[in-house]
Amino acid sequence: MADTKVTLFGLPNYEGEMKMIETDCPDLRAILSPGMLSAKVGDKAGSWRAYSAINYEATEVILEAGRSYPTNESKRAAIPAPVLSIRKV
Repeated sequence: MADTKVTLFGLPNYEGEMKMIETDCPDLRAILSPGMLSAKVGDKAGSWRAYSAINYEATEVILEAGRSYPTNESKRAAIPAPVLSIRKV
């Protein structure tokens, strides 16, 4: 994983389709169907806000740099399932 990127996965536990991003994405379905279900945030990627709806709406959680989020029920964050938009804090 690149230290400055967020790696998104289409299935829990880092499985399924994978995409790496460095910029905000208002609709993850455009690059990852059906959205994000697990993620790894690079050590130098900064914190990100993940949302349960497109256009940065609805439930929001913070994903922290250097952390991994294997499922939407991770002890580190209750990631909405699926995440449909994400932006840098």
